[in-house]
Amino acid sequence: MQSIWIFETMSNNIEVNNNTAERIEEINGYDEKLTTQLFTNEEVRSYIRCNLVMDEVISIRARALGEELDQVIVKNNYDVLVRPSDGTMIAFANKKAAMEIRDFFKAQYQLEYEARTFDLNEIMETSNNVRKTQFKNVTIETLSGSSLSGQQVHNTEVFDIMHTAGELTNVAVAYPFRDKEASFTVSIYGSVVMYSNLSIEECLELLDELFNI
Repeated sequence: MQSIWIFETMSNNIEVNNNTAERIEEINGYDEKLTTQLFTNEEVRSYIRCNLVMDEVISIRARALGEELDQVIVKNNYDVLVRPSDGTMIAFANKKAAMEIRDFFKAQYQLEYEARTFDLNEIMETSNNVRKTQFKNVTIETLSGSSLSGQQVHNTEVFDIMHTAGELTNVAVAYPFRDKEASFTVSIYGSVVMYSNLSIEECLELLDELFNI
């Protein structure tokens, strides 16, 4: 399972290069220097593939060198892809890390990033199967819950009722891709959770296809 977050900006012709940012944060009563490093690598399709190495603070009860600790610093690596032509940035990371990566790009490259939205209705229509849908702000007294699970759930009467009464936010689908199916969840908040085992190149191809729906 791979979490992917997609961001877009109004800026064009983005130039991304090796970059480092540092900040001081109090950890366990001591001032610690936290570092984020960006290394640019090869081009993949229309994107520049980057390796982002980031110090992250994790809350945990532990003991080291005779001291009780509430937090530890871990160094994690993330794949980040940037399309120079329009600034689209794709982070292969969980939500917390993706937001920190977005903030790094904002600060280092003076870019304003927003989450990329998807047309969930069109994605459902082009999918082989819709296994789950999630709604928010559903205002129906006769229904409890805000999600539906099953097979082809978008073709049910209950889905139509919930779609009318609430806002569709997430769909889990089996999507035709190349000569196979790709299973993933996609949200209106710019995130995709990929359940199929796809390479970086295949993920980019699939995402570009979803962008153009």
